[in-house]
Amino acid sequence: MGFSHVFGPVPSRRLGLSLGVDLVAPKICSCDCVYCECGPTTQKTAQRGLYADPAKVIKEIDARLAGSPKLDFVTFSGFGEPTLNSALGEVAAHIAKKHPQYRRALLTNGTLFGNPALRKECAGIDVVAVSVDSVDEKIFKAVNRPHPDICLETMLEGIRAFSKDYSGRLLVEVFLVPGLNDQPEHLACMKKFFDGLGPCTVEINTLDRPGTQSWVVPASSQALAEAAKILGAVPIGRFCQGQGNMAPADLKERILEIISRRPCTVDDLAQISGASPQEIEILAAELAASGLATKKTLPRGVFFLAQQDPGPKSPT
Repeated sequence: MGFSHVFGPVPSRRLGLSLGVDLVAPKICSCDCVYCECGPTTQKTAQRGLYADPAKVIKEIDARLAGSPKLDFVTFSGFGEPTLNSALGEVAAHIAKKHPQYRRALLTNGTLFGNPALRKECAGIDVVAVSVDSVDEKIFKAVNRPHPDICLETMLEGIRAFSKDYSGRLLVEVFLVPGLNDQPEHLACMKKFFDGLGPCTVEINTLDRPGTQSWVVPASSQALAEAAKILGAVPIGRFCQGQGNMAPADLKERILEIISRRPCTVDDLAQISGASPQEIEILAAELAASGLATKKTLPRGVFFLAQQDPGPKSPT
């Protein structure tokens, strides 16, 4: 299966039904987070560039939106960090002009928000969800493992500056990693930072799918509740129901597309696709038997992951 910069629609935990736009190839990122469900970073960089041809991305977007599908958002997300692509503003502006009926969203680690030009590119995006897992340099490096050129203080100041001028919906996500960023004293410091932002919603999350490092475990329900209380945060919910009635061949391709983006259980895939768990079980087993997928067991169940190794790409 070739790499496509546009994927979905995928039901999102916070954004409803969303068409995903991936502006970098797997897996180019400014961090190598220990919990990342997309696997280890193969090209870690803090340099913006054309990691995907904007003309090609725009062509794919136009083709997918030509039939005016029912969507809640077009979302910049995917395998790596979308703000690394210097064409982010160009692509976002094209969607606003050519497809104004669709809201736009950005999922970002926020590491490049110290760049005023990037903040300007993101200012018109309807929803920006930024990750902040720590306000302590040592913990930040342990959890997010950023590129050496990333400065936490510059990142946090950039997020603060963006929040003051941003008129859209700002979401701030904290990913709780037991033993690293879950100490009450640290969470209290994070709360002070969040209190200094403009209007935003703070969300808390923990491991649900296989992460990059096998030692990362989910936080307990009690730990999540206690952290949420300190942070004034809300939990991120589960996926919404998808659309069913697909032909078996289409459903198998859909499953492969989904698990190439994130590991999923049979129940996850049933919720996303709208197909029965029995149908999913058969098709996922076929993908595994053919070598297109692998399995990994976590406390929540058996997860299916796509087998692929596209390799890193440099900006053109």
